[in-house]
Amino acid sequence: MTGNIRPEIVIDENRQAYQRSLSQIYRRVGRSDIDQTISNSFYGLKMSGRNAGIALNTENHGYTFFTRPLMNMSYNNLIVDRVMSNMVNERTNSLARMIRATFDPWLEKNERVSVTGVDQLNAFIPLLSNNLISLSGFQDFTLNTNMQSPGLYREVYGYTDDIPYNYGSYDLTANFRNLEGDPISFMMLIWGWYQGLVYEGKLWPHPEVIAANEIDYQTRIYRLIMDSTRKYVTRMGATGVSWPITSPIGNIFNFEGDGSQSPFTTANDQISINFRSLGFTYYDNILVHEFNKTVTTFNRNMEDGFRTNVYYKLRDNEKPFFEHRTYPRINPLTLELEWWVSKELYRDVFDLNQ
Repeated sequence: MTGNIRPEIVIDENRQAYQRSLSQIYRRVGRSDIDQTISNSFYGLKMSGRNAGIALNTENHGYTFFTRPLMNMSYNNLIVDRVMSNMVNERTNSLARMIRATFDPWLEKNERVSVTGVDQLNAFIPLLSNNLISLSGFQDFTLNTNMQSPGLYREVYGYTDDIPYNYGSYDLTANFRNLEGDPISFMMLIWGWYQGLVYEGKLWPHPEVIAANEIDYQTRIYRLIMDSTRKYVTRMGATGVSWPITSPIGNIFNFEGDGSQSPFTTANDQISINFRSLGFTYYDNILVHEFNKTVTTFNRNMEDGFRTNVYYKLRDNEKPFFEHRTYPRINPLTLELEWWVSKELYRDVFDLNQ
């Protein structure tokens, strides 16, 4: 009968025996079983007082996404102000034209303005995500308490007197690695200038935005914390809304001519932008739906039922070949951050049938 045993059964039995022996060794030295370190930390107390053999948290800082606003950058709206009229540039690949198209996703449809440097199907602002160095200012979860006055024996009692939601205001500080030509400072200046002119009444939002009683210059900042492989989302948070309130153009014009400084300006090697933010959502599964919905609002072909007809999901080893040409999606079941590329572009690099 021994000769009739399949080799894979023998290998499986040997593997199980090896794992049992290894688990016994771990237990004899005061360690948890290899596959039960976390569950044992929940289940019972550790008598030896030594730390369990659990790997430390190795999450990756992940990704930051800034959604595009819906500002009215039409010709008739811009020419009423001299600064904003700089955005009316006839060159399709100019910085002004790219910023204008980034801020107004309807520009190409309404104005027939062609743009070569902006993907109108992209829901986010790549210039900010790609050059972000740090983002700080998110608030910790805290609760206010109500403590009663001490009694005769100085006894006190108290209770939580607060709600768990965060709908308040706070400022985020974003530091960006600047690029040649200082496009980010210019983008933030135009972003803020538009806000002030809308408040003044010189510029008007799109009629649809006015009818919906919406604010058109606000963005939403998504933060995705990833596992060590940068493949799966481990935590996710997002501001309610955010909008920039500074542009550090003053440092650019500072001057020191005593010879102690380089003749080349380095004041804006990094630029710091303050975003006024309202509310913050975290550990809420609806964020996955809202993130994917934002992607499909700009790109209908990324919706379920259409996506696989037009796009191809990249494998890990294929991702380096398609930088700056993909669309993100979070798998609601596995929380994998998927990256999709058009089949046409994929065929230019690989055989789709391989």
